[in-house]
Amino acid sequence: MGLKTTNYEVNGLVLPEAYAIFESADTKANPVVATFKIHSTRENASKLQPLERKRVRFQWDRNTNPVEEAYKYAKKHEVEQVNPLTGETETVEIKGVFDGWEDDIVTE
Repeated sequence: MGLKTTNYEVNGLVLPEAYAIFESADTKANPVVATFKIHSTRENASKLQPLERKRVRFQWDRNTNPVEEAYKYAKKHEVEQVNPLTGETETVEIKGVFDGWEDDIVTE
């Protein structure tokens, strides 16, 4: 499982394709901090030093899988919050650091 995109710029280079995979998560932190590593191919992302790392912060429900939650919050997601003007609960869409990237699910 991972994320992928096209025409991604990193360190002044434009990669025709870029892949991001989960590297680690500090589940003792509040909010949790997950780290994703980015590379030019899926294979390089899992074997070589990353070209870039990005961090995703999120509130973790300890009844869920932190890796799945990290991927969810890395992309666009929805949260419930109270509107301070009306006092009503609203659903708000939040763009993550990998907004616009697509899921890269490999079945072998």
